Amino acid sequence: MSVDIRCPSCSKRGKIEVSQDSLKNVTRGLLAVNVSKGLVCDHSFIAYIDKNLQVRDYFMADFHLELPVIAEVKEDAKKKIPPKEQLDIDIIKLNITPSLLTYLIKMIFLKKNPVILIDEAFIKQNLQAFYKFITENSFDYNFTYMNEEEYKKQKKDLKERIVFKGKEIVNDKENIVDLKKSHVEQSMIQKFFAELDASTSLIIIKNEIQKFYELAKNLMGFIEQTENKDTLNSKKMIDFLSKEYQEKFSVKILDFLLEIIENYFGMEVPKKSNVSDFLGFL
Repeated sequence: MSVDIRCPSCSKRGKIEVSQDSLKNVTRGLLAVNVSKGLVCDHSFIAYIDKNLQVRDYFMADFHLELPVIAEVKEDAKKKIPPKEQLDIDIIKLNITPSLLTYLIKMIFLKKNPVILIDEAFIKQNLQAFYKFITENSFDYNFTYMNEEEYKKQKKDLKERIVFKGKEIVNDKENIVDLKKSHVEQSMIQKFFAELDASTSLIIIKNEIQKFYELAKNLMGFIEQTENKDTLNSKKMIDFLSKEYQEKFSVKILDFLLEIIENYFGMEVPKKSNVSDFLGFL
């Protein structure tokens, strides 16, 4: 079956073939199709397609980011998953785009309080339950939900707030929201949509959120305990994390953790110096 697609980077249009077999498991979700470079244009990207062969969202795939693998959350999280009447993962995957889920995770890490425009009460209820569960015992957050009619009435008072509707950014005066700078969050959401079992996909995203909460807090403790912070460079911080967790950490993951520490926890982080970081890696 042929599906019309459009590159999210250059807007060039093309077609891809999707087999009937590949759609069997997405009757209540989205199929992620990797579109390789050269198939439509010079870019590689991911197209999320529903059972009606409609493209619901796109992610650029021009990055390769390995998330660190550390111990999973210690609690038996599956036993704590809310009943389906409160949190239906199928409703999340069918009605909330991967882009919006990525944006909202980014808002949590940056400690922003966005406005989310949703008219349907059942979608709002499930989205509220989703974020409450995946951030349990880790990050606090503050989202404001309203329908479009409410937003129109309060628009002047909300001109400083970041506002989302579906995968669209309605308002972002400071240009904070950018999928191209949200690689870690995109990787989390890709893992969430790639897992077909609803409960397992929920545990995966919860584990990822808690993982970075613990990593950021431990790195923050290391920074606080370092007397001469002028000597801190990327290599020393990565060496600490690698020794602590017996896992390799990239500079991109370190930068992401420092962003959380600075924005969410409000702690001053070591300023990056290209000279010191370069010398530290020699």
